[in-house]
Amino acid sequence: MNKATKQNIGRNMEKQKSQSRRRIKTPDEPKVRVGSIKDSRLKEAFHCKREYVAYVGIACVPLYLIFEKMAQLFCNLIGFEYPAYKLVLAIRTEGKGG
Repeated sequence: MNKATKQNIGRNMEKQKSQSRRRIKTPDEPKVRVGSIKDSRLKEAFHCKREYVAYVGIACVPLYLIFEKMAQLFCNLIGFEYPAYKLVLAIRTEGKGG
C-alpha cells in the first residue's frame, strides 16, 4: 500500500468513529419507536384514518390463514413471535408491571 491509500483508510476510519459516536444516544433523549408510521404518511397513502388501515389488515389475516398454502408457517410465526415480542417488551420496561 502506498502512503495515500493508508491516509485514505485512516480518514475513513476516523469518519466512521465520529459517526458511531453521534449515533450513541444519551439517557436524556426520548425513545423512538422503531417502525412507527406517522399519521400524515398514512393519510397521504390511503386517504383515511390509521385505525381503518389496521382494521383492514387485521381482517385480512384470517382470510390468509384460511386460503393460503403457507398458513401453517404463518400461524407458527404468530404463535412464537408475538409472545417473544411481549416478553422482550416486558423485560425492557422500567419499573414493575401490573
